Order: sequence, then structure tokens, then C-alpha cells
Amino acid sequence: MLAIVAQVLGFVMLIPQGILPIIFLAADVQSKSWFLALYVPEPLSLPVAIAFVVVGGLLAFFGTRSVIRWT
Repeated sequence: MLAIVAQVLGFVMLIPQGILPIIFLAADVQSKSWFLALYVPEPLSLPVAIAFVVVGGLLAFFGTRSVIRWT
């Protein structure tokens, strides 16, 4: 069960909270929507988005690996 939660949270942190805000920052999109990295002060937006990518990627990786070993 914990592996599935880690997998789901990992992909949520990776794609909508990490990769999409980086694309929004690169394209200079003004809409903040529900991306947490776009609500922090401007100099910290990119580091927060990168942190989401790293942590989300690790959670998704280890969660997926655990689910595969579990089945």
C-alpha cells in the first residue's frame, strides 16, 4: 500500500508540480494555476520546481520498483 502511495505522489510531484512549472517558467506563462513552484518568490521558482522533479522522480522510481517486486 505504501509503495502505491509513493508511486502516485511521485508522479504528481514529478509532472504537474515539477516539469509543467519548468515549462511555464521557460515560456513565461503568467497563469499560476495550482503549481506550487509558481507561488514562491521569483528567484526560488526554478529551484523549487527542480526539487519537485528530483523528489518526485525518486518517489516514483522507488514506488514503482516496490510495486513490481511486490507482484
